Amino acid sequence: MKKTKRLLALSLSLVLALSACGKQGGEGGGNDTTEELNHFYDWQVTAGDMTTFVLLNSEAQANSKTLSNCYSPLLEIDNHGVLQPAVATEWGSDDNGQTWTFKLRNDVVWVNDKQEEMAKCTAQDWVTAAEWILNAWKNDGCNTQMLMATIEGAAEYYNYTNDLTEEEAKALSATSPEFTDLIGIETPDEYTLVYHCIKQVPYFPTLCTSACLYPLPQGSIDELGVDGVYAQTPETMWYNGPYVINNFVRNNSRDLVRNEKYWDKDCKLFDVVTIKMLEDQQKDDDLFQTGEVDNCTLSESSLRYIYDKQTEYADNLVQVRNPVANTQMNFNYAKNKEDGTPDDNWNNAIANEAFRLALYYGMDLHEYWSASNYIDPDSCHVETMTTEGIAQFSDGTDYVDRLLEVLGYSENGRYDADKGLQYKEQAMRELEGKVTFPVEMDYYIASGNQVALDTANILKTIIGKLGDDFINFQIKTFVSSARNEVYTPRLHSIATAGWIADYGDPENFLTNMVPECGGYFASQMTKFEYADSEVVDTYQTFCDMVVDAISITDDNDKRFEAEVQAEAYWFQHALGIPLRRATTYSLTKINTYTRPFAAYGIQIDVYKNCETSVEPYTTEQYEQFKAAYDAGEI
Repeated sequence: MKKTKRLLALSLSLVLALSACGKQGGEGGGNDTTEELNHFYDWQVTAGDMTTFVLLNSEAQANSKTLSNCYSPLLEIDNHGVLQPAVATEWGSDDNGQTWTFKLRNDVVWVNDKQEEMAKCTAQDWVTAAEWILNAWKNDGCNTQMLMATIEGAAEYYNYTNDLTEEEAKALSATSPEFTDLIGIETPDEYTLVYHCIKQVPYFPTLCTSACLYPLPQGSIDELGVDGVYAQTPETMWYNGPYVINNFVRNNSRDLVRNEKYWDKDCKLFDVVTIKMLEDQQKDDDLFQTGEVDNCTLSESSLRYIYDKQTEYADNLVQVRNPVANTQMNFNYAKNKEDGTPDDNWNNAIANEAFRLALYYGMDLHEYWSASNYIDPDSCHVETMTTEGIAQFSDGTDYVDRLLEVLGYSENGRYDADKGLQYKEQAMRELEGKVTFPVEMDYYIASGNQVALDTANILKTIIGKLGDDFINFQIKTFVSSARNEVYTPRLHSIATAGWIADYGDPENFLTNMVPECGGYFASQMTKFEYADSEVVDTYQTFCDMVVDAISITDDNDKRFEAEVQAEAYWFQHALGIPLRRATTYSLTKINTYTRPFAAYGIQIDVYKNCETSVEPYTTEQYEQFKAAYDAGEI
């Protein structure tokens, strides 16, 4: 798909020398600076502060941003998203992906917060982790889906523990017969780990980048007990990753200090990484300019000011590589009013396919994209749920490119004002006598979040252009928990959310929307107590297509094509609407082309092998980095 881009390089005057960063160029087009950062200052929003120090007990980046630096996985990703040896030095399958064997290093150790050696890291620590994840009383059901969908006996063990009392379940361990007799994991010796899958799972190694296949030291459970590990702190947890947590102050800051006993002696680490907690998403702009953080994601107002006024940092605006996530609008097909009774007007409207297609084709999202990327809004253009880089056909075609081919949009994408109007008129005819227009569309945001409010008002304007006789967009707020205050009572009409894949297969996106696959978004969006039978049948057809597609395990091309057809069906019937691809502009002292990067997993937040500069990088340097990266030189 052709995208018109207003390239910053053509807009800014870049005749100044790169004096701020030492010598230009360098091997591979990198920054050959004489001085790099030993102490890196990063940031995180206070509203997303950590809720647990057990990596297995979370599926939120608020936790993995720190904890992914504290644990070593079986495999890790490099800056091109290619799997590399980590604790496992060899891995493979002799039966087309149904049994996977990992050979582990014998020099990985667990340390405490004082970096005192506590125990050797062995294969048993991955078995202990699996028992913890699959024990319904130990980890609140986090990271269970992927193991239950792949490992022999995983679902049976989870269901077994779910029926026990809390005391009975917590008394179980990775050596209990109840676990070993059911689960398809074995350790032939201390440093060999074997997973037996319920089917052929060709993408299984990519699961190693997700928390579901990270280790948990049995020794720490023996020392602290189950409840002690569940409630562990930086002072009581054990580490086998590149960093150890020091100076943790909730809602303030934390330090990640280099683990001197980390197994990878050849990698490049910071001496210290400080993560500062900020009260809002715009504070980082100010702190970067005062030198208190080393990168910032520019808000719309800051970006506009720097770009339009050609201020001090005009030559330092860069479009860094972000976690790959597409924001989608999901519909609630069983909405309630605030009194708990069904909102029949909304439920009848959203069950009508023409109503959904009017939104799908009739929304011009350029203003919405500009809110996050003022300079290059078209780079936010997205037409898919699945992100690039998740899967490739045997001929090298990316899954997303094939999906776009099937969808068959013009170079401008799906937006078509005339088609949107036609579907609006069709919907109003078909819903006459069933629905009172304009239909109330309730959209909830966090109270006091100005960025969310600004974005919501943009959506309101965009949807309003379909006509004030069609939809009345209502912005409502919750105080502290969207889940408890909005999604559980089902007060929302729509919700917007993105998903960073956990592993390398399109099913990770598709099954999120399928109730029978335990899909996360499906649990929030797709109950049909009050829905019209037409949308129920359409949704079930999509679910059946997904289930059939992911059952194909012996032919990746056939599997990916079936997944493409399922996702295309989702959008052809407007069961959800793609909104925005995550692209932003930043000021930064880190070359994101050198750090771990992939379209899935949690390792994108690992501070390892990062090239940095004591001064902000320039736009021209980042263009050199990208060219060198694309050429395979860095």
